[in-house]
Amino acid sequence: MLVGTGVYGFLVYYLSYYSHKLLPHSDSAMPWNFQAYSDRELDGNSSINVIESKRDIHFSYSIANTLDYPFVTVILDFSSDGASNKLANLSKYTSISFFSHCQHLMEISLQLHNYDQQVTRADIFSSYRVAQQNFLCKKDDTLITMDLSRFVVPVWWLSKHNVGVTQNTYSLEATRAISFFIQSNEAQTDTEVYISQVKLHGRNWYYTWVGSGLLVLLWLGYFLYLFRLYTKHLVASVQKRIVSNKPFIAYQQLSLNPHKDKVKNQLLRFMAEEFHRPEMNLNFTVEKLGLNRNKINALLKEELDLTFTAYLNKLRLTEVANQITQHKEKNISEIAHSVGYNNISYFNRVFKNEYGCTPRKFREVSRKN
Repeated sequence: MLVGTGVYGFLVYYLSYYSHKLLPHSDSAMPWNFQAYSDRELDGNSSINVIESKRDIHFSYSIANTLDYPFVTVILDFSSDGASNKLANLSKYTSISFFSHCQHLMEISLQLHNYDQQVTRADIFSSYRVAQQNFLCKKDDTLITMDLSRFVVPVWWLSKHNVGVTQNTYSLEATRAISFFIQSNEAQTDTEVYISQVKLHGRNWYYTWVGSGLLVLLWLGYFLYLFRLYTKHLVASVQKRIVSNKPFIAYQQLSLNPHKDKVKNQLLRFMAEEFHRPEMNLNFTVEKLGLNRNKINALLKEELDLTFTAYLNKLRLTEVANQITQHKEKNISEIAHSVGYNNISYFNRVFKNEYGCTPRKFREVSRKN
């Protein structure tokens, strides 16, 4: 059951996560157009040369520090004309992953371009609110994973559009594009960059909640099965105990089948007739029969393989079991007192030791039976 729960839990956990590809372009979950820009749009001298943009993104670039902030960028544009009904809803995703490697170690900024109700104009790409996160592009192919909730709106974008620095949140419900942005103040020539296997990842809590609910129901069913199995075993055990204990309370048999030994017969008859008395104990029996303690225990051990106390409890508990079975509405404490038990806690303890359950449970089982 535990192994099955583990396998089922892993399956539910696995199914609750999903991934949608953006690269390769042919496998993309949403349409996008590829674009590449450099600061030449702003009269700079940096350049970018796209080698591959469908299977993966492979480009080389050169940075010329003729501007204060020279840059190059490649863009996956979900809406080439900026129409709001064509913007991508990325709010259902929690992270983005991709593989990257570069000709030399360098820092690249992954940017999200999101619609801003106050600032954005559909025909001006730079008016879309930028949220970015940087990563190190290494010489070896490296898996990069980024939490989409931990991007930062840069101060330069807020300042450019006269937005207060405290208004630095962003929404992924209408995203225009994803871009890989490179900026450097050092001149670089013919540097190559590779980006591949871009994926968006999310989690569907429906599978988690439904799966957890089914798992709870499964365990409840399992415990119910175990409880019924236990009850069935308890019924069989109680029945066996009742049958095995009947000879101890068959008073008539003592007169019909008297023991050959007169002393044994006297002792057994006395205990069978007087066991219900609260004062009935070994000292009381010694006083009434004139036998010594060792003799009494020796006789009972020889005849029944029981001590005096064990046989006295056997007689009393067998009568209690009979009364509980026959008088289903009679108070259990009243029954216990009627057979000589004044201490209810002691009675409950010896009863459970004898029948494997409490008197109350014994009554429930006898009713079902």
